[in-house]
Amino acid sequence: MAASNLQLRTLTDDHIEPGIEPVQFNLTFKIVQTATRKCKDALVDSAGYSYNVKRNTKTGRDWQCVFRGSGTTSCPASVKERDGSFIFGQREHNHKAAPGSETAKTIKAKVKQDAVNNVFMSAGTIVEQAIATHADEVQTHFSRPKVENLIRMANRAREQLRPNEPDSMDFQIAENYIPQGFLRKDITTEDGQRHLVV
Repeated sequence: MAASNLQLRTLTDDHIEPGIEPVQFNLTFKIVQTATRKCKDALVDSAGYSYNVKRNTKTGRDWQCVFRGSGTTSCPASVKERDGSFIFGQREHNHKAAPGSETAKTIKAKVKQDAVNNVFMSAGTIVEQAIATHADEVQTHFSRPKVENLIRMANRAREQLRPNEPDSMDFQIAENYIPQGFLRKDITTEDGQRHLVV
């Protein structure tokens, strides 16, 4: 998991929904790798807004606000990433920010990364360690994802690594997913029966 702190140059829009604060100048942005549900990069800013990649270009990426609804309820805010610089689009966010979203995405990315790298560690333990390392009680509730959601996220990340269910007795044992010393012997009898001694 890697992150980058970058400065943003902002262009403002006079047409802002009532009750929505304009995006501040000189925002600090951070790219959090594998932070989305599909383990893609996410972009978060110091105001509390989050973005995902809309398209890749030859010189960078176009980011769009993650707030997606039906019709006109989708947020039109966008950011252009060009050669390491970030330029805010001409349209403001049409919804309130979620301060602490950067911390939340960092926790989620850490949970998914550790779930894949530590297949024998329980999802609950992985979540506890990620929260203990990255959570900040001073920040708003937006910075603290629900524990049960993080546990499900860890288990989903592991699903893609699990071997397929065997459809016959002649299957290969995925030893990488068996603790050392757990499997004592793999015995196949003359009549074709197979016994795993643990």
